[in-house]
Amino acid sequence: LATACPWCVRAFRDAASESGIDLPVYDLIDLVALAAGVSVPAST
Repeated sequence: LATACPWCVRAFRDAASESGIDLPVYDLIDLVALAAGVSVPAST
């Protein structure tokens, strides 16, 4: 799941965690950086 909204990233991650769902949630900027070959630190 990808979103450009920082608050949505947190809300989606929290909801997935609380539901026990293994759902990767990415910030759109992180995906762009990864596509460009830039390492992105893991966020919690």
